[in-house]
Amino acid sequence: MPREILEFRLVVASPSDVFEARRAVFDGVYELNRALEPQRISIRAMGWEEYVTPGIGAETQDVINRQLLRDYDILVAIFGTKLGTPTAGALSGTVEEIEHAISDTTSVMGQHRVQAYFLDRIDGTASISIDELKRVHDFRKSLEPRGVLYRLFKTEQELQQEIRVNIHRSIIEYLSRLPQRSLSTSEPQTEQPPNVQASARPDEGVGLLDLQEEGEEAIALASAAVARIGEFIDEITQATNHQTSEIEKLSLASAKEKKRSINEYATFIELRANAMKREASTARENFAIFSQAAIALAALQKQSADAQQYQNEVTVLLNSAEAMLSVLTTSRTSIEGFKSAIQRLPRITTQFDRSKRLLIEATDECIDLVNDTENRMYQIAGRT
Repeated sequence: MPREILEFRLVVASPSDVFEARRAVFDGVYELNRALEPQRISIRAMGWEEYVTPGIGAETQDVINRQLLRDYDILVAIFGTKLGTPTAGALSGTVEEIEHAISDTTSVMGQHRVQAYFLDRIDGTASISIDELKRVHDFRKSLEPRGVLYRLFKTEQELQQEIRVNIHRSIIEYLSRLPQRSLSTSEPQTEQPPNVQASARPDEGVGLLDLQEEGEEAIALASAAVARIGEFIDEITQATNHQTSEIEKLSLASAKEKKRSINEYATFIELRANAMKREASTARENFAIFSQAAIALAALQKQSADAQQYQNEVTVLLNSAEAMLSVLTTSRTSIEGFKSAIQRLPRITTQFDRSKRLLIEATDECIDLVNDTENRMYQIAGRT
């Protein structure tokens, strides 16, 4: 059946020397869209490659401006070692697009309407112009006093993660400024994350400090569980590298001796996989408690004569949650890469194959934790 979707339009602007970085932005938006789909939120990433048709204008940039910059919410600009070709009205076409976005003070996205990313890496000096590098550097410095968000990145993977985190943060902030908005207007309520709706109103007699303490303790427990998951993954990675070298040492040993070594490693994997599952469950349960506290606190805000005090407390809780979510979001790629590496391991013994399946299940639960946490944050933002 037809569904109502909240769509954000994102324009990708850049000079011609950052093709791989542009692709990383589109990939980051694609990943974020998958996480946002259950909340009926969509991001349409637009670039001149797909959305600009041949036309007549005073110059090429004029055609791009008229076709691509008519209706959008966020401009993402990427720079490598070139600032770009100057236009009649700006230092380059990309700079002109940035200036256009900065001047749009009526944008509903506020300060998040412009996001610039600069490559902090030089692969070789043979084809690089020192003058162009200086132009890029000077322009980047000029953004600081104007309050424009910019970040440095060294790899396309790092840029992709930055895009996910910063666009996600922009949308959450936008939703937090709206009146209470149902993110599930055309689907049964049972499809929403469990327990979020249950605490839309605080219990009788529960006060500000009760809810604040409950939220702080829950988010601290959830964050600690997430940190332990990262530690377990590091331990498994180190143990795997060690086991590889041990197997090489046993190249002339009997099958029985090799099997014993592998099964000892498999026992370690099983223990860590079960521990990862427990921590993922702990993080999910405590983030649900945090969600209840934040929404109940917002409900108290509406009943209070001093609404600003309650808003401040809600903001503190949300900032704590956003810090945890940032860690989770940036960890998604490494968790998925870790899972792929585990899947490629051959079937060596029965016990090892069992531990491998268990570890894959654990990584799936960790990925589900990331998705569930993102969805809950959108639920909270829509109700606080």
